[in-house]
Amino acid sequence: MPAHNASAYLAEAMRSVLTQTLQALELIVVDDGSTDDTPRIAQSFSDPRVVYIRFDQNRGVAAARNAAVERATGAYIAVLDADDIAEPERLEMQVALLQRSGSDICAAEHVVWNVSTGRRKRGKQYHRDADIKALLTVYSPLCNSTVMARAEVLKTHRYDLTVRLAEDYQLWGRLALAGYKFVASDRALVTYRVHPSQMTSDGKGTHAAFEVARQQYVRGLRLGLPDDFVPSQMPWKQRLRVAPEFLARLNARVGEISIAASYEIYARFQFRGNGLMTPLTRLERVVAALWARWRARRSGLVAQE
Repeated sequence: MPAHNASAYLAEAMRSVLTQTLQALELIVVDDGSTDDTPRIAQSFSDPRVVYIRFDQNRGVAAARNAAVERATGAYIAVLDADDIAEPERLEMQVALLQRSGSDICAAEHVVWNVSTGRRKRGKQYHRDADIKALLTVYSPLCNSTVMARAEVLKTHRYDLTVRLAEDYQLWGRLALAGYKFVASDRALVTYRVHPSQMTSDGKGTHAAFEVARQQYVRGLRLGLPDDFVPSQMPWKQRLRVAPEFLARLNARVGEISIAASYEIYARFQFRGNGLMTPLTRLERVVAALWARWRARRSGLVAQE
């Protein structure tokens, strides 16, 4: 649990971990140079399972997470940001899912809680390995606070300290390219809190960082495309030639992708905001997704369900 000036929510986040149904755990809180009441709150818990690490200055969330990973002694490592809340059975259910599925990284459904409006809504999460790896070509499909992994995975592949704003996205891409298997629980196991004091970044800077991570991942898939290729908006004649072929190659590379995930990826090739054409653009996505799956199956590159 990295924590930087997290005094408003830290105690609740820590309690949500210490009251888990799975009690054999250690809670490693890394205070990333906080200047508020974070140190006092973190150290106020007398539970011997709490490990407190203090940085004298702010080093960034990647450094804080790496310090926690290095200190961790368990067979599994779970992430929870200091302003989020874990459901009581989160750890127990994710350990069971990792063991049952033979996967290496496990995410979960989550609830997004807007503190300002009081509104809560279910986040969108895909559950299959192929879908998660496919969707990495267009965005980061995992909510970071829901992630649990086998300890050896994160101890071997650390967060990159040179990457700002997209360090989690870049890590998931590296793990996918390294052949690790993803899975996600269909239960909402974390409440992701959105609040005014949440750390924000320059929009352009964030977008640029994610674009770099995305391009690195697509390039690493080795789909036989130009090095700078990523799914992006293009005229319909061009996308009818490029996008279905991209989806077919992606199916062949990561495994059979669901129609829903292919539909979402194909949408990135289309222009948005044309309300009159919405039924046709949606139909185009479905047809392209079905064609890509058919072609991959016909070529024998993915197994039929």
